[in-house]
Amino acid sequence: MMEAIAAIWETKGAPAFCLETIVPKGTLEIIFNLETRFYLHADINGQRQLLPRYFINGYNSIPVRMSLPQQQHFFGVTVHPVAALSLLGAPAREFTDHVLDASLVAPEVECLWERLAECTDFSARVSVVRNWAVSKKFKITPRDRMMHGLLESNHVHESNIASLAAMMNYSTRHLARKIHDLTAWNTEELLHYKKFYRALHLIHTTDHSLTEIAYQSHFSDQSHFIKSFRKFAEMTPGEYRNAKSHLEGHLFSGVR
Repeated sequence: MMEAIAAIWETKGAPAFCLETIVPKGTLEIIFNLETRFYLHADINGQRQLLPRYFINGYNSIPVRMSLPQQQHFFGVTVHPVAALSLLGAPAREFTDHVLDASLVAPEVECLWERLAECTDFSARVSVVRNWAVSKKFKITPRDRMMHGLLESNHVHESNIASLAAMMNYSTRHLARKIHDLTAWNTEELLHYKKFYRALHLIHTTDHSLTEIAYQSHFSDQSHFIKSFRKFAEMTPGEYRNAKSHLEGHLFSGVR
């Protein structure tokens, strides 16, 4: 199962804030809203939408802003992009910068939601997801495993396009096609994202100056750092540092 699923999580309770902003995290998730009394609204690409009880949040390049209900109960499954076609019936690129009704691409998700809602605890829900993933009979190939490693690596920000292609034993064009299938980005965009996320991680885990963070994230200069960070987070590194929460990549506002 772990070749198809990267993580499983759950959050439940009364949120202390009204609004949550999620900056691009480089993940593909199926999220189940198990709190039947409240629905969730989200804003992405400037469009506000009412989210269904089960939705897919893709490998985004822009923030998602959500209006949190008074009570929440979310159960999430983080899917490896290389397994998206097998598990969801569509390549991962189809979900980039979208929040999509999961049942539109994988009709069995509705039944899966019902089974999860009937469970009494987290471990039982994990078992349901595990059995579902196993039933899909996903088999990772050596090439898939290499691509998965590339997307998950914490050191891709140190690379360039030629070195990545050589590491994967691909031509630069073939590598670009593979990356596009998994992220809807080209290779250069992936490298820019990896630098951004490396910087975001350092903001959360260190007291380094922003100049030092830019250097350690392999940005050419401070101006390039600010421009690239703003592209993904829609705020500067300094603004993000001032607003950051305990949860990496998540910002909260509007105290109840």
